[in-house]
Amino acid sequence: MPVQRFSLSLTCKGAIFKAKRWFYATFYSRASDNVKELNKKAWAEFSRKIIEQVNSRGAADKPARLAIEYEVGPNQEFKPISAHVEVFEMKSIDSFKVPAPGVEPEEKAKLTAELEALIRKAKESGLSLEELLKQLRTS
Repeated sequence: MPVQRFSLSLTCKGAIFKAKRWFYATFYSRASDNVKELNKKAWAEFSRKIIEQVNSRGAADKPARLAIEYEVGPNQEFKPISAHVEVFEMKSIDSFKVPAPGVEPEEKAKLTAELEALIRKAKESGLSLEELLKQLRTS
């Protein structure tokens, strides 16, 4: 009995949409006209049941992964057996900041504030910036 497993989706709605695309690509586009209608009806009933269960649990907007167990009839008929819906909770485990190489923004802001304070004190003391720069270069 085949099982189609889908990758993790950001929402349960997205997981069901992935399953819908898979169904139509696999069992609808390649089937004969009379089988297409049977498959479409089987999918509609099955997906409706999945959606009802998801909505009853309030999981429509939560991350989820879906697996569909099914059988294939002799004429490519889609016969769903079950759907396994894994619903995940999105919560932050850790949070950290990675600064770019060089001077960190906070450090740069701190140094700028210190420099502005020094320049202000120098002007209040009657020193010019040129004199301060000369003193710094000679020391």
